[in-house]
Formats: sequence, structure tokens, C-alpha cells
Amino acid sequence: MDMDTITSTIDFHRKNPDVSLEQHVRNKRVQLGIEVASKYRIYLDLRFWILLRDVELGRNDNQDLIQLLNRIKCLVDEGVGICPISETVFIELMKQSDHETRLATAKLIDRLSSGVTLVVNPERISQELCNTIYSQAGAKNLIPIDELVWIKLSYIFGENHPHQTLFEPSEELVIQKSFFDHMWNFTITEMMDYLDFESWDQPDWQNTADRLNLGNKKHTDEIRSYKQAYRVEFEGGLSLFKEEILKLFKEVDNRGHKEFKVNSENLSNQERFIKFCGS
Repeated sequence: MDMDTITSTIDFHRKNPDVSLEQHVRNKRVQLGIEVASKYRIYLDLRFWILLRDVELGRNDNQDLIQLLNRIKCLVDEGVGICPISETVFIELMKQSDHETRLATAKLIDRLSSGVTLVVNPERISQELCNTIYSQAGAKNLIPIDELVWIKLSYIFGENHPHQTLFEPSEELVIQKSFFDHMWNFTITEMMDYLDFESWDQPDWQNTADRLNLGNKKHTDEIRSYKQAYRVEFEGGLSLFKEEILKLFKEVDNRGHKEFKVNSENLSNQERFIKFCGS
């Protein structure tokens, strides 16, 4: 973003002081979601990102991969396809120790993702819970969940905004919205100059796997069917968001949405569970 664009952005936000930072961010994300929803979404796992990167570097001459990469590029260039990533894929790809391959990967992600990523996993789950609870409570005209889970690559680990600056609140708001707009179009390739990948802590996945396997073995006798295992896993996952779910129920009730109680009062716990899972 050049200085003329930055100046224009600042002037625009000064003329629109009634738009809060939250509204501005939401408007940008909803618009992005609408754009993404209209395209074919191609989800590449770590293996395929590396394979296609090697094709791009001329290290892999597999004709099927070459054709695949060219086809994806055509879809992206035509505006009908996109290869969004997530924070987990980004972390794995950026752990590469070789600067050349890491930079090549970043450029390929910028090229094929159009700068789009899923929001971080906790936020994605929170949004899905919000839509589910509001939907079952009878709320109408909800924004589809598919349009609410996207963000630009510069915010792949969540949003950060300038705060507690020396400026007046009104001017700080202008700075916050302008900064968000500036970062919105930042590419991973540009971010490479500011990220110290070598200092990133590497998770001990083996220890995590051992701990999970030990827990599975300990509770083997308690699980008697796939359905039971699914429910235990589902409830365990929900328990991590217990406080947020309780707040959502209170929020829904305070806003006058009562269908949740009406539609569920005659259902058994099993029927309520099935209904919730299917929403």
C-alpha cells in the first residue's frame, strides 16, 4: 500500500467516525466470506503444498503434478478457484529450515490462496457454536457460517490492533481501522522479513501422542460402541467452550429468541443431542 493509498484510507475513516472497529472488521470479513463462498475451495494438505512447491522450483518434473498446478493456477487467475490455508498448515510449512524453500512456499501460498486463510481454530469453533445456538433458538437471516470463517493471511494467528496509543480515542479509532486495512493486503512473502521462524518453539507431538494413547488405553473398557465414542468426544470438545456456551444461551434468551426451549422441551436428552449435532 503506497502513501497515497494510506492517506486516502485515513481520510476515509476520519469521515466515517460512527463505524466502530468491530463493525469495520466484520464488514470486511463478511465481504471476503461472500467472495470465497462463490469460488471452488481447494484444500491442499502439507504434502501437496510441498509437492507443488517443488514443481514451482523445478525440482519435481512429475507431469501429473505439473498439470495439477497449472490447472489450479488457471482457476485462481479466472477468479473461480482458491486454495485457502489454515494456521496449522502455515506453521508446518514455515518450519522448513531452508530459506529458499520457505520463501518459495510463501510465494506459492500467496499465489494460490489469494491471501485467504481460515480463522484460528478456537474462533472458528466459537463462530460455529454461535450460529448453531442462534439457529436452534429461532433467529432468522443469520449470516451463513461459510461466510464468517475467513480472514486474510496477515491475521492468520488472530487479530491485533494498535491500542493505548497517545492519540485521542477518535484518532486512535482512525489509526486502528487504517492499520487493519493496511495489513489486510499484506502477503506472507512480505511478512517473511518480520518473522523469526528459527525462534519458534517446536511442539512435542510424540509426547502428546503418547499421552493420548495412554488415556485411550486407560478408558478402553468404558467405550462400547462407535456412537458412544463419538458422543464422548463431542461432549469433551464442547466442555472446552462451556463458559462461552453459557454466555450464548443467556445472550439468546435476552434477545427474545425462545424457540430453543419450545422446540426442545419434549425431547429426550438423546434427541436433543442428535438435533444439536445436526445443526
